[in-house]
Amino acid sequence: MARAWVIDLWQKIDPETGKKIHTERFGSGSRWRVDWYELQPDGTKRLRSRTFPIKAGAEEFATRTDHETRAGSYRPVEFGRKPFVRASESWLAGKKKIKPSTRHSYDRDLRTHILPRWGAVAIGSITRHDIETWVTQLQDGTAPVRFLGEHPREASGLSAASIDRLFAITSAVLSYSHKAGWLPVNPANGVELPTILRAHHIYLSYAEVELLADAALAATSDETHRVLIHTLAYTGMRINEALALTVGDLHLETRRATVKATWSLNEAGERVTGTPKTGSTRSPAALPRRRTASADHGPLPRLLRLPGATGWADPRPQLAQPYVAPGDPGLRPRDSRPDSAQVAPHGRVCRRRRRC
Repeated sequence: MARAWVIDLWQKIDPETGKKIHTERFGSGSRWRVDWYELQPDGTKRLRSRTFPIKAGAEEFATRTDHETRAGSYRPVEFGRKPFVRASESWLAGKKKIKPSTRHSYDRDLRTHILPRWGAVAIGSITRHDIETWVTQLQDGTAPVRFLGEHPREASGLSAASIDRLFAITSAVLSYSHKAGWLPVNPANGVELPTILRAHHIYLSYAEVELLADAALAATSDETHRVLIHTLAYTGMRINEALALTVGDLHLETRRATVKATWSLNEAGERVTGTPKTGSTRSPAALPRRRTASADHGPLPRLLRLPGATGWADPRPQLAQPYVAPGDPGLRPRDSRPDSAQVAPHGRVCRRRRRC
């Protein structure tokens, strides 16, 4: 038995003669109506209907509805009318395992780049072509954007990595909508993205690390910068993990440091300490045979604390500019972290980031 059927509203069968006769609606309004039963979340069935002026259109809709109902891919029309912004709110609210900094990043990308384009759009009307066009606009800088800062900036084309990040969030919202039963398919499936060019890693020798550390000290007149360069180069810690180290994290007798925390952002965009990127305490990192922190910091709990306010001071505005070292004008602190993937504290070559 068909689960969707077509009814002629202008004619009906006379039960006495068996012939077609005109109905009261003859010549008025659309002639054809499709009826079908729609399964509700509580298990009950609801009779739905839709009228068409042409029989071919009614039969096509009835065939498609019947097929989707039998295949389990049928979705009520109302579901597709849900605005993308509402779907994104449900998606983000359902992320229970992400860190506050990740939630802040998702929220920022949604408000800045994604919602200006898709916020008011019904999810059921989004097509693959629409998304491909948006990706092209992100690449050439013509996509809608809403900067959150007080000072307006001129929109420009985004890098392949940034486009990949924004597309991943958009696709995740549409995938969530599909799994929630609001969409029959995810229209973002199969969209081609720009190729991401991976950055070339710089591996420094022992001598080059010392040149960089000396240049950092000379540029800032602060021993903390020198210690930070050594810590990043010989342990493989991320800069915010190194700045979150406390005295209790160090095991000087075995030259190890346990990474228990990192500086990150909470949902309000404020800097706080939280768990490392892996979400849990990491195995101890090997410390170099040198002074790892200055005793001049007194009772302060953080070992690598830069001058500034009583709170945490972000060092990256100072560290972002290259230190000019003899023969290596382009060395930067952030480039020294991959060193631990190549050279172990005892001098052996390590091909992976592990204890050697």
